[in-house]
Amino acid sequence: YTLVDIFVDAEMTDYWWTSLRGKVQPVQVYGDKDLGRLVLTGDMEFGSADALEAALSANPKYTLVQLESPGGYVVEGLRMERIVRQHKLDTVVMGKCASACTLVFVGGAARYLGPHAQMLFHRSGRRWQVVDDGWTATDYTMQQMWLSRGVEEGFTSRALQEPIFRLWQAPFADMLQSGYATALWADRKPGY
Repeated sequence: YTLVDIFVDAEMTDYWWTSLRGKVQPVQVYGDKDLGRLVLTGDMEFGSADALEAALSANPKYTLVQLESPGGYVVEGLRMERIVRQHKLDTVVMGKCASACTLVFVGGAARYLGPHAQMLFHRSGRRWQVVDDGWTATDYTMQQMWLSRGVEEGFTSRALQEPIFRLWQAPFADMLQSGYATALWADRKPGY
């Protein structure tokens, strides 16, 4: 091991332990009766998928999840995508959805973009490690998940072009044409 490996392992272990002690909070997920949907906001820290499951159990009538998050851990994003998909929920972004949030969004049966939605993408990684130009196994996992949801390969490759410290804001037209998003919020199905 190098000094960086030991530091990173110690830092991640400390962060994980802090999360377990409740000092780092997962996303907030709650049922908003005025909006008629679940709302998910905040950083996707450890425990975020559990927070989504708990909110779904407490609010089984909602079929739409509104996402607003700067992202977080890929593992939590992938778990939440699977939960959204398994429950056949729809997703919508009205504001900012970046990084791991973009994984959750694509789990939706219908995936809506609000008029001010910002979808921001990058490759996986750790901000404190050297970033190279190649993809990690995690990047390939994200691409395969997007492809399995009907997103065109060209879009997935572009979404994973930026390193972790830069973000690509996808144009609405690209998201709709590639199958990443299914409709604009203005064209949503009745009942929403």
